[in-house]
Amino acid sequence: MKHSTRHGIRGRIGAVACVCLALLTVGGCREKELARSAWETMGTFAGITAPADEAARLAEYTAAARAACGEIEEQMSLFKPDGDIARLNRSAGAGVVTMATRTLAVLREALRYSEASDGAFDPTIAPVVRLWGFNNSRAPEQLPDRAAISNALTLVGWRRLALGNDTAALALPGMSVDLGGIAKGYAVDACYDRLRAMGATNFMVNLGGNIRVGGSPWRGEPWTIGVRNPFKTDEVLGTIRLTNGMAVGTSGNYERFVTVAGRKYAHIMDPRTGCPVEGMAGVTLVATNGIQSDGLSKPLFILGPDDSKHVLKRFPSLEALFVPDRQPVRLRMTPGFRAIFTPAPEWADREEPIAAWKQ
Repeated sequence: MKHSTRHGIRGRIGAVACVCLALLTVGGCREKELARSAWETMGTFAGITAPADEAARLAEYTAAARAACGEIEEQMSLFKPDGDIARLNRSAGAGVVTMATRTLAVLREALRYSEASDGAFDPTIAPVVRLWGFNNSRAPEQLPDRAAISNALTLVGWRRLALGNDTAALALPGMSVDLGGIAKGYAVDACYDRLRAMGATNFMVNLGGNIRVGGSPWRGEPWTIGVRNPFKTDEVLGTIRLTNGMAVGTSGNYERFVTVAGRKYAHIMDPRTGCPVEGMAGVTLVATNGIQSDGLSKPLFILGPDDSKHVLKRFPSLEALFVPDRQPVRLRMTPGFRAIFTPAPEWADREEPIAAWKQ
């Protein structure tokens, strides 16, 4: 079995300016009037983009954002042994563990998404993720059998993650939490808030494709963001226009995968089956904050467009684009997403707005 992330982090940093989700041109040559920084954090790339007239403070903004991401990674990464999540996982079945306020905030939001999606989002999915060869685990020689999957699923269950005022506990030994599906969105919000507190007005924060924008890149115009084509990742399906405070996140079957007997399996696992999700190529969400656009993109990817209606009703400010992994390809989207989306010419006849999703 082979495990791939498709591209190295350094290669993706170099591509921040030209591929999705990345800033595209705002009125042709105005792209040249944007200043950027890029670095590695939380297992992915990150970047700050600002208009050239604010470039003098870009290094200051970058230092603040790097510090914010570093603090969150130390507390919430599976791989930081002194962090909150690593300590929680080591103490599974053995009692409560004191948590930092922000770690508890992310755990509470994760449980909120679990409840809203009927368990399609589950922060205790880590045993299943490891079974399939992700998160630095040893890849199995063949596809996990039903018994192995069933055993892993006995250690998955968001209702068995208990949160107190300043504590968290996992009910069973062997359970473990993985905040990889939500922590980057929280980090984007933390960066956004920190830059705002510093007086930044016009900027974009990009953390592994999770984006939040402030102000405008050019005289009140919206930020223009490309939506990656999941079937040909160096191309775009179209662009979306983001105004002050808006955030966007994407889940897709193309970034991380395992290959078994010539067949690829995406890293996004269905907590209800213990298997990688099939049938979806990509989901892009626009929301009013990063934690929501990041955290909810996974359960909507798992549920698919038709079964996501109850989640979209629960979060009325959320707008979504679904790209099912089937032919002929259709772009299924909420009306609100269509209002800010401009398809690439070759995709203009593939749109399928469905107003009933939010009724």
